[in-house]
Amino acid sequence: MHYNRYELDQYRTRAMHWLQRLCCKLHLAHCPLCREELAQLEQDDWLIAELRNSRRNLNVAPDPGEYRRLCALFHAGKRKSTV
Repeated sequence: MHYNRYELDQYRTRAMHWLQRLCCKLHLAHCPLCREELAQLEQDDWLIAELRNSRRNLNVAPDPGEYRRLCALFHAGKRKSTV
């Protein structure tokens, strides 16, 4: 059994019942797939925070088209830095 993204997010944000959280913690100790998924959730949060900060710093209007443009710029820069 593996935990889905919703359950891992519940674990991560401590919204999960303490007993379920304990079971999830034990599972994570032995499951690299679920640990990887949990790490991805944390990375997604970091990315969202960075996009929000970038939008504020660049004074980008809360227009969906502008937001998509900013996301594309961010992803393009991320691809260049990993090559």
